[in-house]
Amino acid sequence: MPRPGAFGSSLADLASYLLTNGPRKVYPASRRVRVIHNHTTIVDSTKAVHVWEHDGYPQFYFPLSELKNCSKRDIQLVRSDGVARAAVVEVTIPSRNGIKETKTDRVIRFTDDRSLGALSGLVRLEFGAMDQWLEEDVPVYVHPKDPFKRIDILPSSRPIEVRVEGR
Repeated sequence: MPRPGAFGSSLADLASYLLTNGPRKVYPASRRVRVIHNHTTIVDSTKAVHVWEHDGYPQFYFPLSELKNCSKRDIQLVRSDGVARAAVVEVTIPSRNGIKETKTDRVIRFTDDRSLGALSGLVRLEFGAMDQWLEEDVPVYVHPKDPFKRIDILPSSRPIEVRVEGR
């Protein structure tokens, strides 16, 4: 069996696996994360969450409200204990400026059910199905970096303020 969440694997199976077993670990991301698809920024968020679906490395999940400039439609409900608690979602990015409309069904949405714990209300965009990911202003390739295995200092266009002893 491939690793849960492997590129191109069944997202319904991944959602079911996470509903049954839960994620290995969940940790808030401290950086601004952007997702660009079809020349459109569909996520620009400081509310990203690292979710470890397996022990190898994390994926970015976002609150559903952070998904912008697109429409969403559930195409396959995923049930746990007979209740729909997740869905595979088709995301449509409308045409604009001569760029044709595009759709992807490589998205999972978890319901706002508090019994889901850290996954409640989150959405997962398959990393390889999106055109570009950015942490701050730096492109991310293959998958998000594990914040527990490396320390990175990235260029950012966000303003920062450094204080020493409150000054």
